[in-house]
Amino acid sequence: LILHTMFPKLLRTLLIITLLLKGNAMVKFTKQTKIINIGHLPAHTNGKVDILKANDFTDVSALLCESTPIEEVKSILKSSPNSLFIVGGAMMQGFPELMADLLSFIENECPLIKVHKTVKDDFDVGIPFPPNAEQVNKSALNICLRLLEQGAEIP
Repeated sequence: LILHTMFPKLLRTLLIITLLLKGNAMVKFTKQTKIINIGHLPAHTNGKVDILKANDFTDVSALLCESTPIEEVKSILKSSPNSLFIVGGAMMQGFPELMADLLSFIENECPLIKVHKTVKDDFDVGIPFPPNAEQVNKSALNICLRLLEQGAEIP
């Protein structure tokens, strides 16, 4: 407990090293990797699930931040190792305290979750900002297809 409160990054690093030594820390990102989207607009958040499932990603879910209690979100994250957690830019701007809490929680308690914060490069070239729902949803597909193409690993 003392290590956890005084040296959270050290503890996270030690956990990852331990898991690497056991041989089960890094897994390749595939269409079967669990993908969790968090958002506040149902059309965007659920739309990402729809477009990913339509493109054969099999384990995709959505969390609506305004209707899912924070402790439930944390419980879901805690029980989802080797997952991709996609956070939209609007979430970072519109809910900074919530996202700071969740990202800190992931860093300290869920070292086997890869976080991707959506950025402009995740969108198709030339779209105007702010993007519409269709473009926001397509960004999640772009992120996942890029990770597949890169052979990315999930901690």
